[in-house]
Amino acid sequence: MPAPGSSATTASRPTPSIPKIPRDLSLIVRYESLEADQKKESFYRGYHGNDSRWKPPNIRNAFIRHQTPPMIIRWEGGKATEPSKDDICRKTKMKLYDAATIFAQSETDDFWAVPFDAETQDVKEHYGGWKVLSFDHERQQGTNTNSTYSSISTAGDQSRLAACGSPEWMSQLLPRVYDYDSVRSDQEPATSAGLIGSLPLLFALPAFSAPPGHVAEVLTEHLRPNRWNPHNREHGRTPERGMVVTVYCDPRNQQGSNASRLHQLEEGVFGPFYQP
Repeated sequence: MPAPGSSATTASRPTPSIPKIPRDLSLIVRYESLEADQKKESFYRGYHGNDSRWKPPNIRNAFIRHQTPPMIIRWEGGKATEPSKDDICRKTKMKLYDAATIFAQSETDDFWAVPFDAETQDVKEHYGGWKVLSFDHERQQGTNTNSTYSSISTAGDQSRLAACGSPEWMSQLLPRVYDYDSVRSDQEPATSAGLIGSLPLLFALPAFSAPPGHVAEVLTEHLRPNRWNPHNREHGRTPERGMVVTVYCDPRNQQGSNASRLHQLEEGVFGPFYQP
């Protein structure tokens, strides 16, 4: 029998399994294009702040919503499909889970965002203004390693990823400005466990990875369980492009689609949404 601590004992230890997105987990995502109303420029239009960067309007009635009807996808078991015209999600009032409004900021190739539909509340009054995307660094549970998730939000305490982003999605989903930078960071790089966090933001990233006319195609062909399959199109982070992304529980799947399970998905219980 091998002595405790020997190589044979170490080799026999089971490798921790990596959780995966369950096949019965589903949700509905609605995408609507949004832009600042040019006719209200004198008072409402986006402005250049003290840092000379364009920002979207702070007033709820300063936007134009274009996508009518909105683009809808069903995400099920990690894959996206477009529901048929007769699907129940197009005919019933769905249970809202969460929403976000996000705008591309081309001058520094990053994003402005708020965690709600900006046409329903005044951004300045309700949220203190637009926020750049940020992250919380969260140690992956159940491992004895330095494996750390980067959890995306509008209220994270870190401006960059916990570790270098995956070559599969870095720069295509997230601009390089958000990547880990050893020169700028005061923390040692962790071992990346991947990207988790706000579902509306996680679903917004692939929509901005391609021009507006290719969003449905990109989502259905390149969004895969726990990962992103990169494409060869030009990115869609054009100046001042905006959208509202709303996530609903799937009315076709009441057991597998509820607030508790979607929150677990955001927390990384089912592994990374985009793996390292």
